[in-house]
Amino acid sequence: MYKKSGALNTTADGNKRFLKLVIIHHYLKLYDRLIYFDDTVFVTLQAKNLFNMVPEKLLGAWKEHLVFNRKRSMKLAINHYNQFDEQNIQVPDNPLMVNSGVMVLSKIHRPLFDISKYKLKSWGFSDQAFLSYRIIRDNTPVFDLTNKNNYTGSQLRKKIPNDIEIFHVTRGRGDEEDRVNQLKILREKLY
Repeated sequence: MYKKSGALNTTADGNKRFLKLVIIHHYLKLYDRLIYFDDTVFVTLQAKNLFNMVPEKLLGAWKEHLVFNRKRSMKLAINHYNQFDEQNIQVPDNPLMVNSGVMVLSKIHRPLFDISKYKLKSWGFSDQAFLSYRIIRDNTPVFDLTNKNNYTGSQLRKKIPNDIEIFHVTRGRGDEEDRVNQLKILREKLY
């Protein structure tokens, strides 16, 4: 989505994942701090209070690039969004990409979610790539929630570890039916 002539428009592909950015931008105007969970996040009884874990001035998110190679997606994002900021951010060897399914945010992070001057583009990891670009551009410090607090779908294909506190049943787990079934399995195993 982007603003054009004062109206909010969708990108050419109409990716609804960008709505997350608009919603978070709105609620960070109303609240000092937020914890954001995607709709397929499963929080165990052992999960720690994320507000207590993440210092208020840091953005809390799992640094996904430390486990998965996201250079291709981040290269595309940086090269695309650079044009709107008239920046020349170089793509590092292992560029930061946060997973946006579980985040701890403060009011100071609100500008990161302002999409008004961008034409958003999808090529995989849509909202994550945009948010990660903004974090890199603004040199925003990130507190790594670690994979323990955002264990994602593709990892769930292999096993359900006992020490995970927050599961995130992403599209990497499969289609909608597969994800719903995975959530049921987690509930039966962990509750």
